[in-house]
Amino acid sequence: MVMGHNRQTLPLALVALMGVTLFCSPLRADISKKQKKLNEKAVEQMMNGNYDDAVSLLEQSLAIGELNITYLNLGRALTKAGRCDEAAEAYAKVMTAPVVPDPSPDAVYGALTKYLEELGSVCPGKVLVSCDPPTMRVSVDDKPPTACTIGPISLPGGEYTITGRSDVGDVSSTVRIAGMQEIKLVLKTVKVEQEVVPEEEGGMGLLATAGWATGAAGVGVLAAAFLVEVLVLGPGIDELESAAAARELDRMDGLKSQLDSEQTLNSTLYIAGGTLLGAGVVMVGVSAILDAIDEANETSSGVDLWLAPDVTGLSWSLTF
Repeated sequence: MVMGHNRQTLPLALVALMGVTLFCSPLRADISKKQKKLNEKAVEQMMNGNYDDAVSLLEQSLAIGELNITYLNLGRALTKAGRCDEAAEAYAKVMTAPVVPDPSPDAVYGALTKYLEELGSVCPGKVLVSCDPPTMRVSVDDKPPTACTIGPISLPGGEYTITGRSDVGDVSSTVRIAGMQEIKLVLKTVKVEQEVVPEEEGGMGLLATAGWATGAAGVGVLAAAFLVEVLVLGPGIDELESAAAARELDRMDGLKSQLDSEQTLNSTLYIAGGTLLGAGVVMVGVSAILDAIDEANETSSGVDLWLAPDVTGLSWSLTF
């Protein structure tokens, strides 16, 4: 996740302020001989590339009195010295300081516009990066990564890819920055939590479950066979004995044939029920044995490899 916010710093604000100032009536002042001499020396130092000396001379002039032309020259000297923020502050005071009659205010403002453009082209912009997690390391294009909390990243105007890397993941953002522009960038990686379904403890395995189901089916079949014997075969036998006592031979033959069929079916039910019950018992037993083996493996002996201090060689240590 990337969030960015940028703002243009002083140059654009100064240009807007210039428009407002033009409609105001700034104080007018005359430049003293000493100030004029200091300003001329400062310009000479700038032409010779001695920008810090020029800054010092212009600050001496401002100590005597503030003038728009002095702040203009100070901003230019600070720009050349690479002190961009201070240059922007000096340029901001050009519009509020007392104006000199020569050069005219229009000429000073015209030069200021040009110098502000120069400030934006030679001075870097700043990217203020905040990271989540804060341990993220940040790199610009192919440069080595650095800690996210080292402060603003100064970059010349242009387009850059800023990448944050952390244990959670990587995130990148492409930013375009201009000179003296400040961009706030938030690099955030979102950790995707994977839902873990805990294993049920103490539950039966598939084999044990199938064994209990098979055994229950066997019990059901045996119960059905018992009911057939009590409710069907019992009365049939009583009826056959009654026919025999009455010497009803035809009836006896029919009842005997019917009872033989019913007894055969009932025997089949007993055999099937017994088989299912037996299979279920075996399956539950095997499952219990396997569970015991697994539990024994978890708590069984571990093998540690160690080097005896007084001998040269390896020994196996078994812990039970």
